[in-house]
Amino acid sequence: GGSSWISEFELITGLDVRLFGDDGSATHVMLPPYIKHTLPRYLSDRGYRTAAFFAADGNFYNSRKAFAEYGFAEFHDCHDLGINRWRSSDIDAADAMIKSLERAGDTPFFAYVITLGAHSPMRKLPAAPDDYRARFTTGENRDLSIKVQAYVRLLGESAEAMARTLEFLKDTERRTGRPFVLLVY
Repeated sequence: GGSSWISEFELITGLDVRLFGDDGSATHVMLPPYIKHTLPRYLSDRGYRTAAFFAADGNFYNSRKAFAEYGFAEFHDCHDLGINRWRSSDIDAADAMIKSLERAGDTPFFAYVITLGAHSPMRKLPAAPDDYRARFTTGENRDLSIKVQAYVRLLGESAEAMARTLEFLKDTERRTGRPFVLLVY
């Protein structure tokens, strides 16, 4: 992959963007109308509810339209989920996804969740060195150390979001008897 939208495209379609030359650098803008065989379409044809949960605005890189072209029956962006694009944590995104899927009943589902928590630029910086979980640099590299601390903190939030998602999936499996796969990349 590479840029976020490139990784999204490659996972959803199974296609390497380098096959498309320059058009591969703006996948959601240039390629969706030409892509017919995708993972969401495959699963939808087999009775799965297919939903994309996008922590950014649906207009970003044509994402809302692109995901519909890829075969997702539902697309929920930051506005639909009630979260703030760059201020919400991965926990907020996971909780919103879980809330939506809980209302769906027992239909098998494929949920594709795009989070922004550990996405740069690093935000939610620690207020003071006392808030640091670890120390990596000091002195003249303090700004770099603060960014690393922010990344470590955001990574912890991502881990918590995945733990909540995993617990939801385990509960769903207990309730329905249907096994699940959780893929994180």
